[in-house]
Amino acid sequence: MVALAAVSQVDIPTLRNIAGENVIGLGSCDSSSLAAYFRYVSPSIAVSSKRLDAGGKEAGNISELPPPQPEIASLMRKLPIYILLDASGCMRGEPIEAVKTGLRALFKALVKDPYALETVQISIITFDREARLLMPMTEVDKAPLPEMPELQSSPTNMGEALELMLKRYDAEVRRTTPELKGDWLPLALIMTDGAPSDTLLFNSMCEAVKKRPFSRIIGCAAGPKAKTGPLKRFCTDVVALETMDSSAFANFWKWVSQAVTKHGRSGNTVAAELPPPPPELDLSV
Repeated sequence: MVALAAVSQVDIPTLRNIAGENVIGLGSCDSSSLAAYFRYVSPSIAVSSKRLDAGGKEAGNISELPPPQPEIASLMRKLPIYILLDASGCMRGEPIEAVKTGLRALFKALVKDPYALETVQISIITFDREARLLMPMTEVDKAPLPEMPELQSSPTNMGEALELMLKRYDAEVRRTTPELKGDWLPLALIMTDGAPSDTLLFNSMCEAVKKRPFSRIIGCAAGPKAKTGPLKRFCTDVVALETMDSSAFANFWKWVSQAVTKHGRSGNTVAAELPPPPPELDLSV
């Protein structure tokens, strides 16, 4: 049995209870998508029909679905999430441990949500004296929490991190064409407690970010001395997290998971409103 989820807000777990793992999500119900789907399953239908005897009884094990064709994989619309994390020395100690705990909680919460489970893919970039792709774009249920780099006192090259994110964006995010709907609008989150050290590159990247469509870019200024000005130059929303203990970070990441879930359930045609913030977060900056 094969189940086709041809719209974005379908109860995938229920379909899996009926069809097992043979659930295909298209996210689009146009003629091009449906035609590609039937081209995909037709070989399996043909093989299965040959395994029935003259009396219509099964003569053997029905073959498994063939490997997904590239055109089918490309029809499955994903919700890309880019997370950019300041890994400079000022995050050493409790703050970075709280970030790790928060990321684990974020992944756990998203896996439990059926909409996020089927669409969300996450990429993590860290930055200090250089930007690093800590985790490439990965499905949320297949994403092991990567090891954070060793933190050292170093510059905060935020511009380089934005440049790397945009390179990954251009390579990974599928745009809508007249023939095919693209991915859902990406969501980005950047957390830092400092100002960019690579000012010239940062200035040019702020303008470049504005040329790519995002649903939201949430900037988190972490720490009592964190500056919100640089984040306001390219983020759609900026929050201040003055307390950097584990409890504050835990509540922040819980709020992020709620924002991602709400974003996915909105259909991503417009940016969903952010959920109410925890007491530690100031959304009025």
